[in-house]
Amino acid sequence: MKAYRENHIEIIDFLRGFAALAVVLFHYSGSTIAAIKPNYVTDFFEWGRLGVQVFFVISGFIIPYAMYSSSYKLKDIGSFLFRRFLRINPPSYVSILLVVLLYYSAIWILGRPIQGMDWPGTSVDTILGNITYFYELFDARPYIDVYWTLEVEFQYYIFMGFFYPVMIGLVKKPAWLSIAFIVYALLYLIPALKIFPFFSVSSYFIMGNLLFLYKKKIVSRDFFVPAIMVAMLFCNHQGGAPYAYSGVIAILIIAFVKFKHPVTTFLGNISYSLYITHSFAGFVMEIALNRVIGTEFSVPVRTLLFVPYVMWSIFFAWMFYSVVEQPFIKLSKYLTSKKKKTAL
Repeated sequence: MKAYRENHIEIIDFLRGFAALAVVLFHYSGSTIAAIKPNYVTDFFEWGRLGVQVFFVISGFIIPYAMYSSSYKLKDIGSFLFRRFLRINPPSYVSILLVVLLYYSAIWILGRPIQGMDWPGTSVDTILGNITYFYELFDARPYIDVYWTLEVEFQYYIFMGFFYPVMIGLVKKPAWLSIAFIVYALLYLIPALKIFPFFSVSSYFIMGNLLFLYKKKIVSRDFFVPAIMVAMLFCNHQGGAPYAYSGVIAILIIAFVKFKHPVTTFLGNISYSLYITHSFAGFVMEIALNRVIGTEFSVPVRTLLFVPYVMWSIFFAWMFYSVVEQPFIKLSKYLTSKKKKTAL
């Protein structure tokens, strides 16, 4: 989720693109695409699963960063959530529709469902869960496996709409701010809150929140360093050491690395589209291969096919970004600039 252009942090493009590509490499090498797994790179790209936690850290940083830039107040929560909805939901709904159409097209073309596609059905609860992204509440499964993270993201937006003013209000009281973050991290222990999976990964967002406070010089280094260390302990408890390390590395990159390249900027721009469409793109390739040459390949051939699968997913994401995602980005930015002009 991008901050306003005047406050754009270019290293975020690199991290977004890297995280999205890492998830694709992980899924294509051994998790999602049946025709090309297992292969020689399955174990090597196992680390790609950590890309999700990097996204959480980025959101933890960039959302309050953008709220700070727009002088967010609690009264703005409605417009804030509406802009988030416009930025995230319409492209994701289009992606879901494509997967639904593909499922039934595969049955028509192949005479069977796509191998490896975990079809959740079309019950009312499933549809409501996928429209609202409250899968736990409706006891539903997503049409696209990575969409559990969209559930987490939107719950974070709702939480941040209320917590941001509290966080900013406590910056002059470090002890109380520390307590607020600890409570924030420990909410996942409350059984009634299990329907909100955001709390089970809240420590990654806290890392991003802390970096925002430090980057904007709202808190001192004396507060930031020990607070990050405590957040890392919570990350380790919530997800394990590799996830905690990935969060810390993401924080260090945002804080200290300056890097810009056309390739990373491109990947950063299409990162959301790549993330939400790579399953669809992979399944399209599955159908094409099945119709042309079948899907029974040796390990060396499966490994070679891994490259065109990834390149195709990037190309499709670029098309999706251009046709579907970008118009809603522009609409969200228009509403943001309109709000600023109204405030003036």
